[in-house]
Amino acid sequence: MSDLTLETLVDCLTGLEALELQGTVLLREHRPTGAWFPSGLPRDQVQAAVEEIIAYTEACSATARLLANVPPIPLLTAPVAFGL
Repeated sequence: MSDLTLETLVDCLTGLEALELQGTVLLREHRPTGAWFPSGLPRDQVQAAVEEIIAYTEACSATARLLANVPPIPLLTAPVAFGL
């Protein structure tokens, strides 16, 4: 990741599609108004949704650890100072 440029990072992040997790879909479609958890869902469907959320959380944590090690990217232009 040492040859990563600002443009490459921006292109990479803006090219990502929105992610629909099964858990968020289940909550949106089956949660009654004001309730925390949907009811009446098959156990295997809930289990698959929870496993997906756990895997997604772990992937996000791994990505955050990688991004924490990205070296600073120097500015290509001088910052403009605003006087009060």
